[in-house]
Order: sequence, then structure tokens, then C-alpha cells
Amino acid sequence: MTDLFSRTIRYGVDNSQTFDLNSSEMPAVIPVDLAIAMRHRILALINYTIDPPTSENNPPQPATPTNGKKRKAAESASSIPVSSSSTTPNGLDTKQEKAATKFAATARKAQLTAIAKQIQKELKNKRIDSHAFVETVSTQISMSALEFDAIFSSYQEAPDTASSKVLSHKTLTTDQTKNLFEGIKPSEFSGTMFVQRNFQPSLKVVTQKFSLSSLDIKYSRNTLLAKFSIVLSAKGDDHYF
Repeated sequence: MTDLFSRTIRYGVDNSQTFDLNSSEMPAVIPVDLAIAMRHRILALINYTIDPPTSENNPPQPATPTNGKKRKAAESASSIPVSSSSTTPNGLDTKQEKAATKFAATARKAQLTAIAKQIQKELKNKRIDSHAFVETVSTQISMSALEFDAIFSSYQEAPDTASSKVLSHKTLTTDQTKNLFEGIKPSEFSGTMFVQRNFQPSLKVVTQKFSLSSLDIKYSRNTLLAKFSIVLSAKGDDHYF
């Protein structure tokens, strides 16, 4: 009962992570496990409000209204059969499981969109050489271990990575990178390129489009930071020499 009214929500593996409801700051991307824990707390509070326990051994009986109309309505409501729903191995019913899956997909898309926007920001800030076929940008994003695993756990560790429960290093190929960001916007990236004019001291400023080529990620479960090194390839017809 104490946990039901606690201002702290526990979530994650073995409830090892906490979220303070009094905090004025919210994470940019809400972890899936936190959202599920919040949902369970809300449902528990609703059930408690509807049917508050009077004792552990004697569950409360609904009071019978004395007013005729209200009594008839209460009797009608009590006669409505409660529909049963199948449950999944994690204890959620089918609708809850579908909702959790949908939310996980939404959270994953939001996190990948944040990464893509950060890549575009870093590329835009670079002064790109006119002879660059490829360009590499680096950035880092704060991610919980659950968020990182939800997106990158299916990829193998890099061959040179020593076995560690804290550090993770993954290298994605071109196909893996494109599949990972499929449907994520921005879908293509642009940078500013400075091209030397013929026989003129001034430079011509053009916009060069790039596409993702490969992705290198190093993640620490201590600092909760994901460091990205992204290789982008100049798109053929738009490239300047």
C-alpha cells in the first residue's frame, strides 16, 4: 500500500531505477519500462479508488443504495459479466501487451529521430572540403541502458571489444545502418561545401547532400552516454569537384 502512494516510481531491471514524481524535469525520451510502470501505478490507483480495501481478509462489499433508481442501476451494473482476456507471459493482458508494444515502437522511433537530428546538426556545423567523397561526424547522446538495448542489442559487439558488462562497442554496416534508420526523418542529410571558383579568390558556397554509410557506437552503462561516429557518403549527382 505504501508503494501505491509513493512519489517515487521504480522501474527497470529488478526495479533498480527510480523516477521522482516531484521532479520538474522530464527525460527527453521516456524509457519504455518507466511508461509501463507509470501506467500500472495509474491503474492501481483507479482500482483502489473504485474498490478500496477495508482489511486483508475481508474485501469490501459494495454498499447498496437506498434510493430506488440508484439501487436498480447498481444492481444492473453488478449483473454485467466481466469479460475475461488472455494474459501474456509478462502478466499483461492482450490489450496491454499491444499498447506496450506500440509505445516501445514509438519510443524507439523518437530516439532514432533524435539521433538523426543530431547527425544533421553536427554535419551542418562542419566546413566540408569540395573534394570530400565521404564525411565523418561525431556526436553523443544520453541514453538509459534500457533505451540502448531496445535499439542496439540485436547487433553484435565489434570484434575488438573486450568482454564487459559496462562498455559496449558496436559497428553497423551500410545495410544495417540504412535499415535501422528506415522511415526516420531526416532521411537524408545536407552540409555546406565551399568550392573554389576558377581563377577567382572567392569561394562558392553550395549545399551537398549526404546519405548514411556506417555507424560506430560506444556506450557506457556507467555514464549512460552513447558516443556515435557516423560516416556519410556524398550523393552522386549533387557532388561538386
